[in-house]
Amino acid sequence: ANITYSVVATTNWGCMDSTTIPVTVNTNTVATSPDYQLCLGESTTMTANNGSTYQWSPNSGLSANTGATVTASPTTTTTYTLTATNSSGCSYSSPVTITVNPLPTVSITSNNGPICSGNTATFNLSGTSGAVVTYNLNGGTNTTVTLTGGTASVSVTNATTNQTFNLVSVNNPTTNCSQTLSGSSTVTVNPTSVAGTVSADQTICSGAQPANITLTGNTGTIQWQSSSDNVTFSNITGATSSPLTSAQMGTLTATRYYRAVVTSGVCTSVNSAVVTVTV
Repeated sequence: ANITYSVVATTNWGCMDSTTIPVTVNTNTVATSPDYQLCLGESTTMTANNGSTYQWSPNSGLSANTGATVTASPTTTTTYTLTATNSSGCSYSSPVTITVNPLPTVSITSNNGPICSGNTATFNLSGTSGAVVTYNLNGGTNTTVTLTGGTASVSVTNATTNQTFNLVSVNNPTTNCSQTLSGSSTVTVNPTSVAGTVSADQTICSGAQPANITLTGNTGTIQWQSSSDNVTFSNITGATSSPLTSAQMGTLTATRYYRAVVTSGVCTSVNSAVVTVTV
């Protein structure tokens, strides 16, 4: 509180005089601003009061280092010192902490493609533990999955076409930080192998070449095989398309048997019917 002092002076001869000295006690200012929670990439406005002039430090991440209101955009958790000075010259300093929370992350770590039609396509995810991932399959309806312990799996059973997993966004419920995503991964689904239909049996004279053997309606790649006993078949080098040509079979002096092995991607191979060339 303000105080007034009285001073009384007495000389050696007993003369006295007095005066008063007022002492003004100025109220100290209080620098106040709350602490803040931000997500990486966000900014906030820090506001102080109870002062006439203000000084903020350090300068990192601030729009200005003076003024009652400043914009802060730190990239890491930072404690700022706010010093407020009132009109009487009294100052007070206090800390203001801005906690910067990282954005949650998620990535598609693996899948089990390619697969054969009718099997299960699986997408494995990893990222921020507890984060909620929004995704869609093949551009369909968005849905969510939680990264329990930092991992999750999404499966599509009985897949008959290629399956594409599209990341949309990820949110951390603990910090309420989120980000938009654009990653995707595709599991290729191979159609089931189909043997198709081969041309008819043939009869030729010894020393002649058979006519071309054709295969139609197949699904998958072709490998022609031949056999002398219709039991044990061997691949014909370079014979991987339809038709199997006369030149590839060559001149025959004994009855031969031909078939196509058809394989669609990773699916189980199937054999066509056997074409008998009777010599």
